Amino acid sequence: MIVRFGLAGMVATLVHVLVAWLAMEKFQLHPALANGLAFLHANSLAYLINTRWTFRASHSARTWRRYLAVSLFGGLASMLISGGVALAGGHELLGILLVVCLLPLISFHAHRRYTYR
Repeated sequence: MIVRFGLAGMVATLVHVLVAWLAMEKFQLHPALANGLAFLHANSLAYLINTRWTFRASHSARTWRRYLAVSLFGGLASMLISGGVALAGGHELLGILLVVCLLPLISFHAHRRYTYR
């Protein structure tokens, strides 16, 4: 199950990068707006893939709200992890490494225990 979650995350990340790049390069959107739009697209796709394929659940408004809440919590967690490393005097790459390693595991378990219970 966690492998499927990781694959879905990779697909969503690729979609995020492509949407953000297109929005900035082709439509001249500000990077913040382009990344917000990319997040919505990527997160929606990840929800669809993870609901049906990873967790083998049905789509519903309840799971969508919970999925989005966990995703937003993940964004906050990534800021707290990298911010904590910075406050402790650690190199910014250490913060990125910790986010990349920890956040998928945290998200997977949060979705498993909250979104799809």
